[in-house]
Amino acid sequence: MIGEGMAGGGLVFSAGCGGPVGGLHGLWWRLCGVAAPAVRLPFAPGELLEGSMVSLAELARRSSLAVFFYRGLGSGGVGDVLDEEWGVERARVEGWRECEPELEEMGYEVVGASTQSLEVQAQFALDQLFSFMLLSDSGLLLAEELELPTKGELGGVRVYEPLTMLIRAERITWVFYPVDQTRDARNVTDWLRSIHV
Repeated sequence: MIGEGMAGGGLVFSAGCGGPVGGLHGLWWRLCGVAAPAVRLPFAPGELLEGSMVSLAELARRSSLAVFFYRGLGSGGVGDVLDEEWGVERARVEGWRECEPELEEMGYEVVGASTQSLEVQAQFALDQLFSFMLLSDSGLLLAEELELPTKGELGGVRVYEPLTMLIRAERITWVFYPVDQTRDARNVTDWLRSIHV
């Protein structure tokens, strides 16, 4: 089980991978214990040379990860209804920025992933002064690898359903789905703090 041997690293999972109290979506049962995927994707903000790519497996070798999948950040001119949805997602991403210092204290690096283009993500990261990575998965490669939930087109592209996964010791240890988009980052941070010893 993924939970075995973790207590010494500062975390105690009361249910390990034996199942969360009260039950959870089947996604949790299927992904818990799976190795971080080696799919390489472009990212923003780019600290390396243009065209550089990275995988969650590579990132997980240097730190535990809090990976949130989001629909998009908006690119303008998509209509009132879509603008409202983009706004919710932008606020969700900003929530992760606010919680990033606390997560770093607990040894977690924040990573976002969506199907939006690298250009849109890079501009948003620049405007908002984000320090964490936003992965551009326009081909839904992570969705294919992990069988993650997606939904119909939003602003012209198929998008991820909002969810968050935790990766520790290079394996997926927890999946939050569905999520409260207004408190996703705060809920995950508070949950981690409650089990951090």
